[in-house]
Amino acid sequence: MEFCDAFSLLICQGMVQSENRKLEISDGPDGNSYELYEGDSKQLIVSPWPFEMDSFKVLYETRILNQLVFNNDSEFKKAFLAAPVKLREVIVSKK
Repeated sequence: MEFCDAFSLLICQGMVQSENRKLEISDGPDGNSYELYEGDSKQLIVSPWPFEMDSFKVLYETRILNQLVFNNDSEFKKAFLAAPVKLREVIVSKK
């Protein structure tokens, strides 16, 4: 669970480095340490490869809220629902 949470946060927060610079994801359930980097074709590479398929597509939505502090939950909800939704797509690949 920790691996998947860390992996998704790195992707969604745009923390993947360019120029093949590796970023540690976390230790997986098998005890191995996993890294993530952007390949030459802009796909995301995970090493060592923990998945069954050689590659897969991840689609996710983002919303940018410029306001940092909210007075209550309903104010946050109103701002969240009003924010434009952007669909993002990344390819996660073995190589």
